[in-house]
Amino acid sequence: MQRSGWRMIPRVPRDVFISHASVDAELARAICEGLERRGLACWIAPRDVTSEGTYGAEIVKGLRECPVFLIVLTGAAAQSQQVEREAERASHYQRRIIPISVGHTEPGERLEFYTAGRQWVACTATIDDTFLDRLVTVVRGGQVGLPPPGRPRRASRNLLIGIAAAIVIAVGAVGVWFATHNQSPPSSGQGAARGATVPDPERVRPATTTVAPAATTSVPPAPAPSTAKGVVAPPPNVDRPAGKPGLPSGPIPHTAAAAAPPPPVTTTSSEAVVNGVRLRFVALPAGTYTMGCSPGDDNCADDERV
Repeated sequence: MQRSGWRMIPRVPRDVFISHASVDAELARAICEGLERRGLACWIAPRDVTSEGTYGAEIVKGLRECPVFLIVLTGAAAQSQQVEREAERASHYQRRIIPISVGHTEPGERLEFYTAGRQWVACTATIDDTFLDRLVTVVRGGQVGLPPPGRPRRASRNLLIGIAAAIVIAVGAVGVWFATHNQSPPSSGQGAARGATVPDPERVRPATTTVAPAATTSVPPAPAPSTAKGVVAPPPNVDRPAGKPGLPSGPIPHTAAAAAPPPPVTTTSSEAVVNGVRLRFVALPAGTYTMGCSPGDDNCADDERV
């Protein structure tokens, strides 16, 4: 026989270990009595703590004995170090952990690791027969528990994100398909577009090149200014002011002869149409030119002299 604060009960193997914060003792006691009325033997402190050992040793003995570990999850339990230690030992002994979420309480940082992926059971502040029957079913291996608090919203959000991503990928694939299959052939003279099929050169007819006749353009020399007796006549639209003292009238005297006019420059150009593109060619006159420095140039290096 084992002495308890409630009643004398025999020492029998237990089915469920109930972990709770000290401030939730009445709520945990109501759950324990409801499970025991339905044929499940429970271990709960301080009722089942005997005087044979220390408090910690009795907790470990109860955890080893019970295959199921229930957590009465409230705000106080989520912050309780004692509940965290009991959950850690239950996980170490590979016990089946079932969180009972009272009022949809989150597990918090202390219990999140031990409750993740577990089968949850929701509970209101009132312990009624519906809740107890559902809890008994879950303890015995049934699948009537609820997901952790907040999980349905996150699952729905992830599902919507996945659907939106699939739609975007599908629309992009359709757009790429249309762009690939509806490309217009390249126009003449613009060349083949990237990705277009290059025709077989053996089957392509040679392009016809039309060359326009060469046109010769002569640039007339600039008119040389008239010279008479070593003077240069002023431009026709520039006249000296007459009648002013100190300014002689007539042509401006100049001692040097007028520079010889430059030779006429003759350029030859031609046009050709190649694949629809009109090209203009300019002929350069034949001749020679000198590279390097001229004799007597002092601003040259030795390897630049002719």
